[in-house]
Amino acid sequence: MRRWRSSILYTLIIYFAGFATAIYALAPAPDAKATSGVSKAESRKHSDAGFKSEEFALAFNSRMRKCIGFAEEKAVKAGEFIKAKLAERQKHGGK
Repeated sequence: MRRWRSSILYTLIIYFAGFATAIYALAPAPDAKATSGVSKAESRKHSDAGFKSEEFALAFNSRMRKCIGFAEEKAVKAGEFIKAKLAERQKHGGK
């Protein structure tokens, strides 16, 4: 009985640690005014991370749109194929 409780507790701890890490990683970078005591190298590091994030988002967005466009095109072709097969079946079934 005690085994499953500790397993659930361990799983919840790992889950919330991962969630907290994701929130920390996705939090916006502080403004330059707020980080007046931070060195220029650290400030540049934060701005590079923001730029890389934006660059990744743009690349991901364009690839996702390409994938969605491809899926829509194939769905239209599949729909036309199915309609043709159903029409063909009804034509032969009626005879």
